[in-house]
Amino acid sequence: MSDNVRVLQGYGELTDGELIAAAGAAVKGLPGSSFTNLPVDVKTLQTGIDELVAAMAAKAHGGRQATAVKKDKRRALIAMMKKLAHHVQDECGGDPTLVLNAGFLVASSARSAAVLDTPAIASIDFGDPGELVVQAKSAGPAARMYELQFAAVDADGKPGTWQPGGTFQSSREMTGHGKSNCNNVLLVRSDQHVGSNVSLRG
Repeated sequence: MSDNVRVLQGYGELTDGELIAAAGAAVKGLPGSSFTNLPVDVKTLQTGIDELVAAMAAKAHGGRQATAVKKDKRRALIAMMKKLAHHVQDECGGDPTLVLNAGFLVASSARSAAVLDTPAIASIDFGDPGELVVQAKSAGPAARMYELQFAAVDADGKPGTWQPGGTFQSSREMTGHGKSNCNNVLLVRSDQHVGSNVSLRG
Protein backbone atom coordinates (compact mmCIF):
# COMPACT_ATOMS: atom_id res chain seq x y z
CA MET A 1 0.00 0.00 0.00
CA SER A 2 1.14 3.56 -0.65
CA ASP A 3 0.11 4.85 2.84
CA ASN A 4 -0.83 8.26 1.45
CA VAL A 5 2.48 8.78 -0.38
CA ARG A 6 1.61 9.90 -3.90
CA VAL A 7 4.08 9.79 -6.78
CA LEU A 8 3.82 12.60 -9.30
CA GLN A 9 2.52 11.19 -12.58
CA GLY A 10 1.61 14.19 -14.73
CA TYR A 11 3.96 13.13 -17.50
CA GLY A 12 1.55 14.19 -20.23
CA GLU A 13 1.90 17.80 -19.09
CA LEU A 14 5.70 17.81 -19.38
CA THR A 15 7.67 19.13 -22.32
CA ASP A 16 9.66 16.58 -24.30
CA GLY A 17 12.84 17.65 -22.52
CA GLU A 18 11.22 17.42 -19.10
CA LEU A 19 9.81 13.98 -19.90
CA ILE A 20 13.23 12.75 -21.00
CA ALA A 21 14.76 14.16 -17.82
CA ALA A 22 12.16 12.43 -15.64
CA ALA A 23 12.67 9.10 -17.40
CA GLY A 24 16.45 9.51 -17.19
CA ALA A 25 16.20 9.99 -13.44
CA ALA A 26 14.24 6.73 -13.19
CA VAL A 27 16.86 4.92 -15.28
CA LYS A 28 19.55 6.06 -12.84
CA GLY A 29 17.56 5.53 -9.65
CA LEU A 30 15.71 2.26 -10.14
CA PRO A 31 18.69 -0.14 -10.46
CA GLY A 32 19.95 0.74 -6.97
CA SER A 33 16.51 0.88 -5.38
CA SER A 34 14.57 -1.67 -3.37
CA PHE A 35 11.87 -2.02 -6.03
CA THR A 36 11.63 -5.38 -7.79
CA ASN A 37 9.35 -7.01 -10.35
CA LEU A 38 9.19 -3.78 -12.31
CA PRO A 39 6.40 -3.60 -14.92
CA VAL A 40 8.95 -2.07 -17.33
CA ASP A 41 12.62 -3.03 -17.11
CA VAL A 42 15.23 -0.28 -17.05
CA LYS A 43 16.77 -1.31 -20.37
CA THR A 44 13.39 -0.95 -22.10
CA LEU A 45 12.89 2.45 -20.48
CA GLN A 46 16.31 3.62 -21.72
CA THR A 47 15.39 2.42 -25.21
CA GLY A 48 12.21 4.49 -25.00
CA ILE A 49 14.26 7.57 -24.09
CA ASP A 50 16.71 6.99 -26.95
CA GLU A 51 13.89 6.52 -29.43
CA LEU A 52 12.18 9.75 -28.39
CA VAL A 53 15.46 11.69 -28.59
CA ALA A 54 16.07 10.31 -32.08
CA ALA A 55 12.49 11.11 -33.11
CA MET A 56 12.88 14.68 -31.84
CA ALA A 57 16.01 15.13 -33.96
CA ALA A 58 14.28 13.64 -37.02
CA LYS A 59 11.25 15.88 -36.53
CA ALA A 60 13.43 18.98 -36.83
CA HIS A 61 14.20 18.02 -40.43
CA GLY A 62 11.11 16.00 -41.35
CA GLY A 63 7.45 16.44 -42.17
CA ARG A 64 4.17 14.98 -41.02
CA GLN A 65 5.46 11.43 -40.77
CA ALA A 66 8.37 12.47 -38.55
CA THR A 67 5.98 14.43 -36.34
CA ALA A 68 3.67 11.43 -36.04
CA VAL A 69 6.59 9.16 -35.11
CA LYS A 70 7.72 11.61 -32.44
CA LYS A 71 4.24 11.73 -30.93
CA ASP A 72 4.08 7.92 -30.86
CA LYS A 73 7.45 7.67 -29.12
CA ARG A 74 6.38 10.30 -26.59
CA ARG A 75 3.13 8.44 -25.83
CA ALA A 76 5.06 5.19 -25.43
CA LEU A 77 7.51 6.74 -22.96
CA ILE A 78 4.70 8.34 -20.97
CA ALA A 79 2.94 4.97 -20.73
CA MET A 80 6.10 3.30 -19.42
CA MET A 81 6.69 6.03 -16.84
CA LYS A 82 3.10 5.84 -15.58
CA LYS A 83 3.36 2.07 -15.10
CA LEU A 84 6.59 2.47 -13.15
CA ALA A 85 5.23 5.36 -11.08
CA HIS A 86 2.17 3.33 -10.09
CA HIS A 87 4.40 0.41 -9.10
CA VAL A 88 6.74 2.61 -7.04
CA GLN A 89 3.77 4.26 -5.31
CA ASP A 90 2.18 0.93 -4.43
CA GLU A 91 5.41 -0.69 -3.21
CA CYS A 92 7.13 2.18 -1.36
CA GLY A 93 5.51 1.33 1.98
CA GLY A 94 4.74 4.96 2.65
CA ASP A 95 8.42 5.92 2.57
CA PRO A 96 8.98 9.01 0.37
CA THR A 97 12.76 8.54 0.56
CA LEU A 98 12.46 5.28 -1.36
CA VAL A 99 10.46 7.07 -4.04
CA LEU A 100 13.01 9.88 -4.39
CA ASN A 101 15.97 7.50 -4.43
CA ALA A 102 14.32 5.59 -7.27
CA GLY A 103 14.26 8.76 -9.36
CA PHE A 104 10.61 9.71 -8.94
CA LEU A 105 9.01 12.74 -7.31
CA VAL A 106 6.55 12.79 -4.43
CA ALA A 107 3.46 14.98 -4.63
CA SER A 108 3.65 17.63 -1.94
CA SER A 109 0.85 17.95 0.59
CA ALA A 110 1.65 21.65 0.97
CA ARG A 111 -0.58 24.17 -0.71
CA SER A 112 2.27 25.97 -2.42
CA ALA A 113 5.28 24.50 -4.18
CA ALA A 114 8.80 25.34 -3.13
CA VAL A 115 10.35 28.21 -5.07
CA LEU A 116 13.60 27.29 -6.82
CA ASP A 117 16.47 29.68 -7.46
CA THR A 118 17.73 30.15 -11.03
CA PRO A 119 20.51 27.57 -11.64
CA ALA A 120 22.86 30.08 -13.33
CA ILE A 121 25.74 28.53 -15.29
CA ALA A 122 29.05 29.37 -13.60
CA SER A 123 31.60 27.74 -15.90
CA ILE A 124 31.96 25.58 -18.99
CA ASP A 125 35.13 23.56 -19.61
CA PHE A 126 36.24 20.84 -22.01
CA GLY A 127 36.31 17.30 -20.70
CA ASP A 128 37.14 14.16 -22.68
CA PRO A 129 36.71 14.29 -26.48
CA GLY A 130 33.08 15.15 -27.23
CA GLU A 131 32.35 16.24 -23.67
CA LEU A 132 31.74 19.54 -21.92
CA VAL A 133 31.87 19.88 -18.14
CA VAL A 134 29.36 22.44 -16.88
CA GLN A 135 29.14 23.88 -13.37
CA ALA A 136 26.07 25.81 -12.30
CA LYS A 137 24.76 27.64 -9.26
CA SER A 138 22.49 25.43 -7.19
CA ALA A 139 18.75 25.98 -7.50
CA GLY A 140 18.41 25.42 -3.76
CA PRO A 141 17.80 22.47 -1.41
CA ALA A 142 14.40 21.74 -2.98
CA ALA A 143 15.95 21.03 -6.40
CA ARG A 144 15.95 17.31 -7.11
CA MET A 145 17.32 17.23 -10.63
CA TYR A 146 19.08 19.36 -13.25
CA GLU A 147 18.71 18.98 -17.02
CA LEU A 148 21.53 20.02 -19.35
CA GLN A 149 20.79 20.97 -22.98
CA PHE A 150 22.85 21.95 -26.02
CA ALA A 151 21.99 23.87 -29.19
CA ALA A 152 24.02 24.72 -32.28
CA VAL A 153 24.35 28.41 -33.14
CA ASP A 154 23.76 29.60 -36.71
CA ALA A 155 25.58 32.37 -38.60
CA ASP A 156 23.20 34.96 -37.12
CA GLY A 157 23.93 33.86 -33.58
CA LYS A 158 20.56 32.21 -33.06
CA PRO A 159 20.35 28.82 -31.31
CA GLY A 160 18.81 25.89 -33.13
CA THR A 161 16.84 23.03 -31.62
CA TRP A 162 17.80 22.32 -28.01
CA GLN A 163 19.05 18.74 -27.61
CA PRO A 164 19.19 16.81 -24.31
CA GLY A 165 22.65 16.65 -22.73
CA GLY A 166 21.82 14.56 -19.69
CA THR A 167 20.20 14.82 -16.26
CA PHE A 168 22.11 15.25 -13.00
CA GLN A 169 21.36 15.28 -9.27
CA SER A 170 24.04 17.91 -8.59
CA SER A 171 24.76 21.17 -10.40
CA ARG A 172 28.41 21.21 -9.33
CA GLU A 173 29.72 19.06 -12.19
CA MET A 174 27.53 18.09 -15.16
CA THR A 175 29.30 16.31 -18.01
CA GLY A 176 27.30 16.57 -21.21
CA HIS A 177 27.76 15.13 -24.66
CA GLY A 178 26.91 17.89 -27.12
CA LYS A 179 29.67 17.77 -29.69
CA SER A 180 28.15 14.93 -31.69
CA ASN A 181 25.19 17.15 -32.54
CA CYS A 182 27.13 20.37 -33.29
CA ASN A 183 29.94 21.11 -35.73
CA ASN A 184 31.11 24.56 -34.67
CA VAL A 185 29.56 26.59 -31.86
CA LEU A 186 26.91 25.65 -29.35
CA LEU A 187 24.97 27.10 -26.45
CA VAL A 188 24.62 25.33 -23.15
CA ARG A 189 21.76 25.73 -20.73
CA SER A 190 20.61 24.27 -17.45
CA ASP A 191 16.83 24.58 -17.19
CA GLN A 192 16.17 28.03 -18.68
CA HIS A 193 19.54 29.69 -17.98
CA VAL A 194 21.66 29.95 -21.13
CA GLY A 195 25.44 30.00 -20.87
CA SER A 196 28.02 31.54 -23.14
CA ASN A 197 28.79 30.31 -26.64
CA VAL A 198 31.43 27.58 -26.70
CA SER A 199 33.64 27.03 -29.75
CA LEU A 200 34.17 23.37 -30.54
CA ARG A 201 37.12 24.03 -32.83
CA GLY A 202 40.68 24.34 -31.63
